[in-house]
Amino acid sequence: MAYLFGSTVLHDTVNYDLYQKSFDFVTAAQARFKIAHIRGMKKVGVTQNERQIKVVVRVNGASRADLEAKVDTLYQGLNLPSQRLSLHLLDSRYFVADCIGAVMELAPIKGGGFPGSGVNWADVTIQFVCANPYALSVTSVTIDSGVVNMIASTVGTYSYYQEVVGTAGTVFTRPQVRITQSGTSLAWTSLTVQQLVNNQQLILTSGLPVTSGDYLDIFCDPMASSGQSVQRNSSGVPLPFSGLFPVLEPIPTAWRFIVAAPSRPSIRVQWTYTPRWLT
Repeated sequence: MAYLFGSTVLHDTVNYDLYQKSFDFVTAAQARFKIAHIRGMKKVGVTQNERQIKVVVRVNGASRADLEAKVDTLYQGLNLPSQRLSLHLLDSRYFVADCIGAVMELAPIKGGGFPGSGVNWADVTIQFVCANPYALSVTSVTIDSGVVNMIASTVGTYSYYQEVVGTAGTVFTRPQVRITQSGTSLAWTSLTVQQLVNNQQLILTSGLPVTSGDYLDIFCDPMASSGQSVQRNSSGVPLPFSGLFPVLEPIPTAWRFIVAAPSRPSIRVQWTYTPRWLT
């Protein structure tokens, strides 16, 4: 794997050497407020803000003029917004980053070293900021239940339980969940999606499948083009819902789907997600 910012090479061992990078844990900011007559504070939530990444790249030139030309090339690449920043040799994960600063002193070494040796090389300290603090996989993953017959739960309702095991990543993701009616055409009157690890539940009572092949897409990522929404048959029209959009954890995550229908339905569930990492 290569160290890249977009198509700009940050490390090739000849012209550019990246020899320092920050791998900090994502900073968590807690929201707290004071309750009268109670010592301490009450925590009401946690947010994780943007990530700051600092790297140091040594630019090597055959001459002073060559060095300046290579710095120009580097800066031209760093000026591009919202590029993929690849800093891992383990795999091809990346951050979406902007360069917000680059500091370089084009001068001989101070405090030791060969006199004048700094003329042909220079260290550039680069600061990146990532609005999304997590590293992303270059490929998405789809987990498919296949067609399953739901089990009678209560009178008129049927359920399907599935434990989903993520294939990669170290932090939760926001998947797209597609639920397709298979087999006999049935008019569903309600659908409940439960993610049992985090106690998240989403309920729909209108716009549901009525014929075999109808499907619902649950878009759980607010940053996606569709936003957090539920659509039937890729119509682009959001359906009303209540509850929370569930997440998919990197640990085994239990899900339950409950359908109200005239008789036992068959469904197929597909989870599509992009693995994410904390570093």
